Amino acid sequence: MVRKECLKIDNPVIVAQELDLNYQASVEGILIPAEWVQAAIDAHIKLGFLTTGAKRLGFDVADEGDDSNALTFVHGSVVTDCQQWSKGDVISSANRVKNYAEEVHADEIIYDSIGVGAGVKAHLRRTCHITATGFNAGGAVFKPDAKYVAGKTNKDMFANIKAQAWWGVRDRFFNTWRCIMHLEKYPDDKRFINQFTDGLLISLSSGIKELDVLKAELSRPRVDYDNNGRVKVESKKDMKKRGIASPNMADSLIMAFSPVPKPFHIPDEAFF
Repeated sequence: MVRKECLKIDNPVIVAQELDLNYQASVEGILIPAEWVQAAIDAHIKLGFLTTGAKRLGFDVADEGDDSNALTFVHGSVVTDCQQWSKGDVISSANRVKNYAEEVHADEIIYDSIGVGAGVKAHLRRTCHITATGFNAGGAVFKPDAKYVAGKTNKDMFANIKAQAWWGVRDRFFNTWRCIMHLEKYPDDKRFINQFTDGLLISLSSGIKELDVLKAELSRPRVDYDNNGRVKVESKKDMKKRGIASPNMADSLIMAFSPVPKPFHIPDEAFF
């Protein structure tokens, strides 16, 4: 299959197979192949795009037991920090995230709103002046009737907003990989713009302390499908059956880039 014909295909997995012989993209069923993730290390330096834009903080709240909290800070298309911790209750973890967000002057905190995450919302309402948005992994897709690819809307493509968010980040890694490996110029290429990504690329700063952990986590989940053929992300329960730990840091990164409805904002006067 020639390059010209491949570039007409909307499915990045098919392109990766046919054009780039990256069979890992489907043989293992991995949602984001490790090769794509590796290519994104310091991609903003390699490709020369700036660390500019909205400052967003993703916060994955620990469920229970040995699970860890995690946060990711992104500035535009660049992931500048990602960290995890296991000590402390929900309130202390929410305070840690709030303080971090204030230090980096974040524009928005996107947090896991399910289960124990409900306590995060209440706490942020009381203590934080930064815009905060709950992320419900099982919730409806963002802009359901918007076209994702020719002949298929977001609600045709994705089972829930978690799948939509992961696939949006997958698109970023794929585009970045193609820029690095094949000198494509996606920032100005309107073919690859869709409704739920703020940008087209992604870069992982080499300065992230637990970068190797983050890289591994990003390539853990497999693609799954519901009974109607819509994309899903392998559940944590199924990953546990495979003996794989929950990708907390990766989940916080996905939240930081996720498409979300209009968030709530605590006005400054609420603190007077």
